Amino acid sequence: MDLGLAIKREHQLKKWSRAKKLALIQDDKGELKRLSKSRD
Repeated sequence: MDLGLAIKREHQLKKWSRAKKLALIQDDKGELKRLSKSRD
């Protein structure tokens, strides 16, 4: 992975809620999708 891309992704994840980060870590795609839609 390109270092610039990794840094960009890290900055993106820093803005996420704790619940969304946990869903990503637990590979819970359904919960991650639900949490993402709640901000629309």
